[in-house]
Amino acid sequence: MISAVSPRVALRLPRQPLLSHGSASRGSAVRTAAHDTRHGQAHLLRTREQHAFTSGRFHRSGRQSVMTFASADPIDTKGDAPGKAAVDRPSHAEESRTLIELAKTCFVATASAELDGHPFGSMVDLACDEQGRPIFVISTLSGHTKDLAKDMRCSVTVQQPAFAGIQDGRVTVVGNVTKVKDAEVAQTKEIFMKKHPEAFWAEFADFSVWRMDEILKVRYVGGFGRAGSVSAERYAEASPDPVAAFTPMIAGHMNADHKDAIVAMLDHYGSLKVDDAQIVYLDKMGMDIAVKQGEESWKQRLPFVSPALDRKSVKDVMVEMTKTAAKAAAANKASEAEE
Repeated sequence: MISAVSPRVALRLPRQPLLSHGSASRGSAVRTAAHDTRHGQAHLLRTREQHAFTSGRFHRSGRQSVMTFASADPIDTKGDAPGKAAVDRPSHAEESRTLIELAKTCFVATASAELDGHPFGSMVDLACDEQGRPIFVISTLSGHTKDLAKDMRCSVTVQQPAFAGIQDGRVTVVGNVTKVKDAEVAQTKEIFMKKHPEAFWAEFADFSVWRMDEILKVRYVGGFGRAGSVSAERYAEASPDPVAAFTPMIAGHMNADHKDAIVAMLDHYGSLKVDDAQIVYLDKMGMDIAVKQGEESWKQRLPFVSPALDRKSVKDVMVEMTKTAAKAAAANKASEAEE
């Protein structure tokens, strides 16, 4: 079942009381807090326990700003904590490794040699090794390469595939980037070329291989209310998710041909009736689904009934859940007809 919003998670509305609470049909645990826009920003109070939000969004209603929360993901203030089993998500460390593994490009921030250390951002192609260390093949003529030659401090930011907004995942890896030693160039460049087979320019004389050999900290943001820091040790120990890379194929098929089955699964396993649903992301523990219910829309987590460790097992568990949901829907319909 999809867990409900924790009563210990609250909104602080400066100089204005909470005006209303509402709930959607069949336990979806959608709550709304409204306040006059003349009064400041609503702040989410966090405790050190796991709390539940799938998403939150602001919208306007007359002179009021309305913030809507829907169930049910953790707010993990510690970040490194692997999380409780009930959360049904990979850890922040695993999510971070997965996003770095999936990304083909990244946003690199360096300390500008030209502008006396001011942050300088640029986009570069990305690969990573088995330890999750970012690898670049970059031109000596580029500003970021000149920056790194003078100051190795750097951050790398990547987004979840098909990133559409702040409800989607992203991760920033902070560390020190150095030019790869001659003895390791061939092996490291091979890793890069597997990710970018079209990168003929990697063999040009003015291109060199660089790697973030020292990772200092990782900051993961999985969407609204899901963020935390990951230590370098936890990041190195984690493994990329085994099924996230198959999201485009699986989600594309389900969204195009079996949308009714997605809606039925949400109804059966989450007691959540929605008007529309589309899978936007998959991992070994479950799926993120963009849902609509009347005028409301948010991203909902639906855990698998058992972990899926490869593409075939994703298919198997989806078939099982689809069949179970369909049988339950048929039984409910027959029971209503009898009444």
